[in-house]
Amino acid sequence: MSIAILLATYNGEQYVEEQLVSILENREANCCIFLRDDGSTDETPRIISNIAKTYPGQVSFVNNESYINGHLGNFSALAEYALSLDNEYFAFSDQDDVWHSRKLEKMQARMNELECAHGKSTPILIHSDLRVVNEELNEIAQSFVEFQGLPDPAEHDFPKFFYQNVVTGCTTFFNRALLEIATPIPNEAIVHDWWFAQCAKMFGVLEFINEPLIDYRQHGENSIGAKCHKDQSSYFKKYIYQALFRFPRHLSSSIEQAKALGNLVRDRKLTVESEKKAMLTEFANIKQLNAYKRISWASIAVENRSSLVERCYFKFAFFIVKWVKP
Repeated sequence: MSIAILLATYNGEQYVEEQLVSILENREANCCIFLRDDGSTDETPRIISNIAKTYPGQVSFVNNESYINGHLGNFSALAEYALSLDNEYFAFSDQDDVWHSRKLEKMQARMNELECAHGKSTPILIHSDLRVVNEELNEIAQSFVEFQGLPDPAEHDFPKFFYQNVVTGCTTFFNRALLEIATPIPNEAIVHDWWFAQCAKMFGVLEFINEPLIDYRQHGENSIGAKCHKDQSSYFKKYIYQALFRFPRHLSSSIEQAKALGNLVRDRKLTVESEKKAMLTEFANIKQLNAYKRISWASIAVENRSSLVERCYFKFAFFIVKWVKP
């Protein structure tokens, strides 16, 4: 089967069956599912085993003799396992969403077009929008991108992409060329989807399908989840203060992630456009820049419509990042 779905689970008994069935009902796509469980203490393994019996040959457990305790490590282990497979294409999946029936078909069709244009040896990642829903799959928002107030993913690029991600892992679809470059996922990576997306953007093609192809379920156990843009930016809500407090450390972690990307370029002797390489080098070494140059990076982080308070905050964050640990 040409498409391997890499699905990480942990205590997902409430929704994992619905997720698996929604993937397997992408009947036009030639796919199989490889699951890695991170030590669930609920009924998740039993539910998956029952599904595997119903769909023989299409659902398999990945050997997980040691537990990792975290979704990044779980997906990292899945990516390394995927290198041993014969599949041409891959997709990450969470355990609690619902895939639309033609998700894989649409992504495969677009992948075929991109590989015809750029060649199969070009690393390519495709991602899409999501429909935000509640636990019962009732719609909260038609577009995750609009709900979150994200920049247009089709236009989002370096250098801002170094510290702001717009790719949601459960929507990703990528080829073997990208898997081989992005794996193993380094310890400095913040999340698996962002690392894969940065590798695609740096060395190949990152493509956005402006259509929701997944129902992104929101519930109390989401690892990341969605927050309404209005709530995130309201001074009467807690989210903005949490984000302001966390951003300097997030920025510092983004710098470490960029260093890992630079190491990948060096160690694999990968070809990169000169402009991208220069941006990567400067961002990865931003803590060594003088205060004026660090603060100048803040102008990239804010939009023209940003308030004076926001502009001052980002200047402050880029100024102090020199002393902030990841």
